[in-house]
Amino acid sequence: MNHSCCLLCGRKLVALFGLAQQLLSRQQHYDWGLRALKICLAIAGRLLREHRSAGQAVNQVAETQIIVKGVCLATMPKLTFEDTARQAF
Repeated sequence: MNHSCCLLCGRKLVALFGLAQQLLSRQQHYDWGLRALKICLAIAGRLLREHRSAGQAVNQVAETQIIVKGVCLATMPKLTFEDTARQAF
């Protein structure tokens, strides 16, 4: 992934976390800060390494999809049913 694409993905992730904090219900167990962002990126990094070790080609589109999957895997389990029904992610 090139530098400009990384910046774009980073801005989108920060915007996503900001919107989630604003639009979803207030829950004590929700964390939309740097810790949660780090967890999403760690999961995405693990998924990316798995794809590469399996010999699958990873282009810019595939890498973006892996990041989205990492965000979903990290955030969806902690959402309440009502917030999941809003389809925020």
